[in-house]
Amino acid sequence: MKTAAEAQFLGQVLGSFVRRTPAPVAPDGLDWLHLERLAARNKSMSIVLHTLGAKRIPADIVQRWRHLGVGIELHYSRAHLATIKLCRWLEEAGIPAVVLRGMALASWAYPTPGLRPMVDVDILVCPGARDVLPAYLLKHGLTPAQKLRSQLVYQIDGVVFELHWSLLTPKRYRKLVNASAWLDSRVALPGGDGVVYRLTAEHELLELVCHSFIHHEVDSLLQLVDIALISQFEALDWKYVMALCERASVTRLFRFTLGFADALFNLGLQTRLAGTGVDLAPLRQRLAEAYEAPLFMRDARRHLLQRKINLLRVAEKPEVWLKQLIRFLNVDQLGRLIHFRP
Repeated sequence: MKTAAEAQFLGQVLGSFVRRTPAPVAPDGLDWLHLERLAARNKSMSIVLHTLGAKRIPADIVQRWRHLGVGIELHYSRAHLATIKLCRWLEEAGIPAVVLRGMALASWAYPTPGLRPMVDVDILVCPGARDVLPAYLLKHGLTPAQKLRSQLVYQIDGVVFELHWSLLTPKRYRKLVNASAWLDSRVALPGGDGVVYRLTAEHELLELVCHSFIHHEVDSLLQLVDIALISQFEALDWKYVMALCERASVTRLFRFTLGFADALFNLGLQTRLAGTGVDLAPLRQRLAEAYEAPLFMRDARRHLLQRKINLLRVAEKPEVWLKQLIRFLNVDQLGRLIHFRP
């Protein structure tokens, strides 16, 4: 398959970035335009440029990626200032809050914020805050742009904020992962003119895995880079992470997602985790191909079906399995499978 070399090379570059090892050498005949399409689909162009260096990439592509990087950095700067403002208001109201995913990782886990693109800012607040949030933020001239099932959406200084009082939106998983207690161990992000908090590394890792698998079915390499970066932290308390998984009945999906990232980026996690009690799920080739396919723009109906079956396979509670099956059999989901278009 023509795309195999570009897909393999992109995975190697991202793995090198995560492991902080020397960048791989591009194979002869590499289709750089197709690699650019793959990197764009996975929002990883800035990481590839950072890892390979400008001299090893065609000049026209470097110019496009540099312009993109400037835009990412400008958006981060604007979003960071707006986040400081909102978090200060929440603290003044006695509402504990933490930033999740993009903003937290760009400020903390990535070498520079410009390597972690994001669209909006996700903030987790305690469940009890949802009834007082609208009235309090109205005092600051803010009204919700949207009111969703477990979140309110605001715009502040041109930046979209999603304020969540539940870590997971789908009903079949929402009550399993109760993150309100996680706010008690939150950690301040470095720098800035105000205090912005994030989750601990252990909580953020579980949040990233659950969000990627449950909300997005692991449909982006950037999500997997996020997970892989946190997994490399030497001080990570893996036993605590696995205890959280068992308590929330998400051990299977955690082991699968982490195992997929491990195999894709050659992280060597299973060796590193020997003796910790963490056993990554064996990754069958057909299932790995099913999850790799959309990442590398070669998805097919059989891959989609494999991914849907895996949603049932990882469900640990009978009620979650049943709700997942019912969702799979609804008109929209079956229609997507029947009328599949890659």
